[in-house]
Amino acid sequence: MLTFAAWSTASLAEDGVLSYTAAQAEHGRALYRQHCASCHGNRLNDGQFGTPLKGSFFRSRWRGKTSAELLAFAVTQMPPAQPKLLSEQDHADVLAYLLQANGIAPSEVVFSSETLRLDSIVFSW
Repeated sequence: MLTFAAWSTASLAEDGVLSYTAAQAEHGRALYRQHCASCHGNRLNDGQFGTPLKGSFFRSRWRGKTSAELLAFAVTQMPPAQPKLLSEQDHADVLAYLLQANGIAPSEVVFSSETLRLDSIVFSW
């Protein structure tokens, strides 16, 4: 299994394994504002109803879990009132925004549910 830390982003983009584009993160930001901010907050960590999606709480929540698990959780559980409202790619775009907010730099490779070895990338931040 591959592991990575939020500060080790160069190898991720070079591998094409876990990366996202700046445009994808921007689209994810718009989707986040429309579908997620009401619970998780505008700053991703200041919501009344949802857990923080950046910072130490988020990193500790997902440490040791795979990026595939994070994407699957988002697709099947979010938003809570309407799971599966967003497409898998929309969820991937929102997660690209979360990766950006958690210090992972963009690259030229789109993050998607089709990304190779998504289930072998373990968060170790």
